[in-house]
Amino acid sequence: MPSIMESLYSFGIRKLLVEGGGMTIMSILRNCSIDKFYVYTGPLIIGNGGIRLFSTHNPCNIKFKQIKLIGNGVLFQIDPLSLGGC
Repeated sequence: MPSIMESLYSFGIRKLLVEGGGMTIMSILRNCSIDKFYVYTGPLIIGNGGIRLFSTHNPCNIKFKQIKLIGNGVLFQIDPLSLGGC
């Protein structure tokens, strides 16, 4: 994943929207240097198994900068520096 981000950066891409579940989110958190991080959770959660973003197994100490209701969903703005131990 870091080489993909480096390639995008070399092409002048400074903002990226990534859609996915817990596995995708945790991969980005563990492998990429980010300065802003948002997670949107809609009213319908699809799937089972995999890695849960907010679970009691290997929990992260998350600092929320802002929490905003959008329709029936929630947008979390997370301080990426608080995720160093994830």
